[in-house]
Amino acid sequence: MPVIVGLKDSNDIGRAGYEQWGGENKIDHILSGLIRKYKPHVIVTHDLNGEYGHMQHRIIAKCIEKAIHSAANQAKYSDTLAEYGPWSVEKLYLHLSDTNTIYMNWFTPDDALFGKTPIEVAEIAFQEHVSQLYRYSMEDGKKYDYTKFGLVYTNVGPDKQKNDFLENILR
Repeated sequence: MPVIVGLKDSNDIGRAGYEQWGGENKIDHILSGLIRKYKPHVIVTHDLNGEYGHMQHRIIAKCIEKAIHSAANQAKYSDTLAEYGPWSVEKLYLHLSDTNTIYMNWFTPDDALFGKTPIEVAEIAFQEHVSQLYRYSMEDGKKYDYTKFGLVYTNVGPDKQKNDFLENILR
């Protein structure tokens, strides 16, 4: 189920993008609150360049690691702390990062996806994201390789298999 947090998309560049969302502290408060609420073990998000330069993708990628620390900090944001408690994310991956790079295999059918592969489901969703179609394409090994991610934060150790977001996570 999608979560709509009210952060509007735009083409603002630089500080204007942060300020449009109320500044870095408000973004941190929102993101850390979502982390506390949903309690993810792993977060996967955009690359630091926003793939093709998309400002809001860049802002999220740059702010998420701070939010991970804020969500675990019992001295931050008493409102979401009281409602959800603190939460420690175990791993953070950024798309296209060269830090501890892994490559995901999106080509194996999965029963949870009604027999489709993850890439087939992503392609269906991507076709609905019409504002991005002229800038981006679903191709592995290309400029925006959808299989490449970097483990930029972990408190459960490095990946050895280099192909599983949930490696080292107790299941």
